[in-house]
Amino acid sequence: WTRHEAERTRKEGEPRRPGTICQSYFQINELYARHFLEHLNAQHGHGAVGRMTLTDLSMADVEGFNRASAESYSATMCRRRMQLVKGIIDHAGRPECGAQVLGWNWDSRHVYHGIPAKERMLPSVEQLQKIFADCDAKQTVWVWMGIGLGFGPSDLACTHVGQIDGEGYDLRRGKTGLDRFGETPPRVWSSIQMYLDQSPRKKGELLFETANGHPIVRPKNNT
Repeated sequence: WTRHEAERTRKEGEPRRPGTICQSYFQINELYARHFLEHLNAQHGHGAVGRMTLTDLSMADVEGFNRASAESYSATMCRRRMQLVKGIIDHAGRPECGAQVLGWNWDSRHVYHGIPAKERMLPSVEQLQKIFADCDAKQTVWVWMGIGLGFGPSDLACTHVGQIDGEGYDLRRGKTGLDRFGETPPRVWSSIQMYLDQSPRKKGELLFETANGHPIVRPKNNT
């Protein structure tokens, strides 16, 4: 499984294409895999992983790893760790791996979803002043849109000129109906105007691009 993941990892600077992952994503998956193997060794004794086959993997082993992850990680990270475990199990079913299959039903296991999200605190005025001291016009807009509109990286990446004005913003998506609409706070709009004065963009174009003129992508794809 690790060899397969390494083979589909893109080299630095290589363009994205379907079925590939970036180096940082591979490293995270490799870390999660090591955590899973360490869990198995802790349950069955030092070096047990080297002697185990897929048929030796019990539902209790997987549920135990899921439970331990849920006690320490968020629901999103917990889900990713379990997706990795399922990926390893599915890969074991390939002919070159001995066509190994589970002796139990994966879907019947008990699922644990992670620790609840903590209440987030906005930065203080003093902290904001220090942040803005190191921000250019574009980065200043990012901060204000994050605070005033609740936008994350994926929202910033897909915002187009014309979707936000002095009255409100509307980034609702037809299929998901994601709640990304409402009134535009004055400070958010003034920061956008200052940015557009320095970097004029036509209506319908992406509001933000990378330094090389490419669309901004999510951190897991381009750190």
